[in-house]
Amino acid sequence: MVVILYAALGMMLAFLFTRLSRAVEASTPDEKRASRATIAGLAGLDRSRRVVVKLSALFALDSFAGGFVVQSFAAYWFYLRFGVNPGTLGAIFFWANIFAGISALLASRLAARFGLINTMVATHLPSNILLILVPLMPTLPLAIFLLLVRFSISQMDVPTRQSYLMAVVPSRERSAASGSRAWRARWARPSVRCSSGSCSAARR
Repeated sequence: MVVILYAALGMMLAFLFTRLSRAVEASTPDEKRASRATIAGLAGLDRSRRVVVKLSALFALDSFAGGFVVQSFAAYWFYLRFGVNPGTLGAIFFWANIFAGISALLASRLAARFGLINTMVATHLPSNILLILVPLMPTLPLAIFLLLVRFSISQMDVPTRQSYLMAVVPSRERSAASGSRAWRARWARPSVRCSSGSCSAARR
């Protein structure tokens, strides 16, 4: 039921987006005249097409790899490794997602101080390292601690990468660039989750 509702909401959003006019774009009059004279390329991209395709491919690869990190698998691992009961698992991942939300909100402050690229790299790489270390922990408290620390920085690269993409493309192409990045990431993650689920079922 939830999947059907999610799909219905996505279709409704797609319909609403088709009703938008070009007036929603943040373009200067000169840019608007230039855009009318430009032959639209890939989904409305022109001058920034190459950089958008490269960044979108990089972000899609990251999303593909992130698709293997399924919270249900992590919860199942905690159950198998430490015998954690469902109530405790719920509390663990509740706070983990709270910390993830806070990390996304704090990303702008870090980016303003250290820069977009530095914030992306300095949070994304340690986040993955911490995730790798979680299954190596000998005790439950240490595993929970590393997991919560990981989630506390896990989403800081998301708003910064979007801001960086918007900064490197002309204002008239920002909507197309954002859409190009989004659909590649949305297709990459579900595909790997289907394959990871199949691998898990085959192993069992």
